[in-house]
Amino acid sequence: MDMKKYNIKKLDTSNVGKVKRVTYQFTRKDNKPNIDIDVLDDIINGLEKQAEKKGENIKIMVRALNCQRWFTLKGFDETLNVQDFDDYYKGKVQKTEKFEKFSQLQVTILK
Repeated sequence: MDMKKYNIKKLDTSNVGKVKRVTYQFTRKDNKPNIDIDVLDDIINGLEKQAEKKGENIKIMVRALNCQRWFTLKGFDETLNVQDFDDYYKGKVQKTEKFEKFSQLQVTILK
């Protein structure tokens, strides 16, 4: 994934009990709502590899905003859950393509 396409902004850093919580916002530099679900795997894998190199144990949560609402696509103790997202729109709309693109992501990391 080419991270140069994205604006990455740190939204929050706080301590929660014995862990540090950091939240980042990802948006496209061209401001188009075209962040694909496939990109989420790249972001999660990249963050996990980076933490592994530092010897850190992290948990990641991913929320995504499409043209309708926010979705939690990955909880801290879960894997990326694209199936629930797909199931949400089945039977509700005929063409789901516009709902499968996101204008922003919020990635929260517990260290």
